[in-house]
Amino acid sequence: MKKLLISALLATTSATLMLSPAIAVPAAPTTLNKADFSDKMMKRFDGLNLSDTQKAQIKTIMQSQHSQTDLTQMRAEREQSKQKIEALTNATTLDTRTLNALADAEAQKAKQRFIKRVQTQHAINQVLTADQRAKLAAIKAERKAQHQNHGPRGKGPGMNWAQK
Repeated sequence: MKKLLISALLATTSATLMLSPAIAVPAAPTTLNKADFSDKMMKRFDGLNLSDTQKAQIKTIMQSQHSQTDLTQMRAEREQSKQKIEALTNATTLDTRTLNALADAEAQKAKQRFIKRVQTQHAINQVLTADQRAKLAAIKAERKAQHQNHGPRGKGPGMNWAQK
């Protein structure tokens, strides 16, 4: 009886100790509002010594590009696409016509995202001075080199996917 009581006490104590840090720490927000998003995006330009006018112009460009995307519409389209893919994979025979139509639609969406990204980068680049553009290019090259040194997903340099 005494061993059972001690075991129950130890189990309760250890469970309480393991759960208390999880209870004490508030959960991190799962979504970013537009202000948080633009602040996070502005961190890219921290080392460029932007003037207040430049900061305002870049923030306006990023917010206008971000506001043009209707997230609810994108989510609905993504869900429809997932349902179509699920239907194709579960079908007894593969409908290549539908598959090709889905592939074309995905390619068109990727093309639009690419165009939008390049247009945004171009608009931001027009706000920067020549020195700032050169410094931004150096920062990008440095980040690319750091990324290559760490390998994909931080797995280390020189490793291929089969080794992970």
